[in-house]
Amino acid sequence: MVQTALRITVIALTTLLFSACRRNPNDQPATPAPAPTPRVSKMTFELNNTVFTWNADGTLNKATSRANTGGALQSELQYAWANGRISEVTGDNARFVFTYPSATTIRKDMRVAGGATLFSFDFVRENGRLREAIMYSHGAGGARTPENRALYTYNQAGNITRLEEFERNGANWELLETVDFSQYDNRPNYTAAFEDGFAYLGPEAVLANNPGRLEYRSASGTLFKTITYTYTYNNAGLKTRAVKNTVETGEPNRSETISYEYHTR
Repeated sequence: MVQTALRITVIALTTLLFSACRRNPNDQPATPAPAPTPRVSKMTFELNNTVFTWNADGTLNKATSRANTGGALQSELQYAWANGRISEVTGDNARFVFTYPSATTIRKDMRVAGGATLFSFDFVRENGRLREAIMYSHGAGGARTPENRALYTYNQAGNITRLEEFERNGANWELLETVDFSQYDNRPNYTAAFEDGFAYLGPEAVLANNPGRLEYRSASGTLFKTITYTYTYNNAGLKTRAVKNTVETGEPNRSETISYEYHTR
């Protein structure tokens, strides 16, 4: 709030005249302009990089991936929108068609040349957060068979604390593994939809903050993999670099550096 105050101090020899603060009743509080929303413009991994092009309304237009060495094109996905929602993604010899069977469900069909659907995915959202994802295979006549399922648990900050992954076994879901997101930083995350196996479903945030530690456990509860992240930030508090360290049973330790660039709209 902007407050106009008049404070006059007059010193004349030994006389001090001090006027108290006074608000003009005609003053109106100023409304600050909304801060521009950061959008990731480029992510660079060990072997390749992805450049993101955004529409003026903040929706994603295109994601182009190239090799770091030589710049060979690896993939390019073009996003189409209708009424503020993704309607189609094309590229990589496939076409992904989005429909919205209910107010909480997003359906993503993977179609090949000729229009046949090979797989589909149902993403169920609750209170603006992804709660469940199911993958279906498609047989003759388009019949859908559930294959895999993921369930997401969140904390009050809007960060995933647990991911449970299941595989269909007859008429039942069989737990394959759980992933515990045991640590986060306190900085905003604008890249999660393009990392860690998540899917970009729209402008809503996937994670509020950046994960610091992921713990993978088998169905029996045995810890078999941990991933830790160490971040570098810019003056705006956005991560510009992440060092990702993976320790997995029976595998050599791995380390990868990921860099991030942003622009605002």
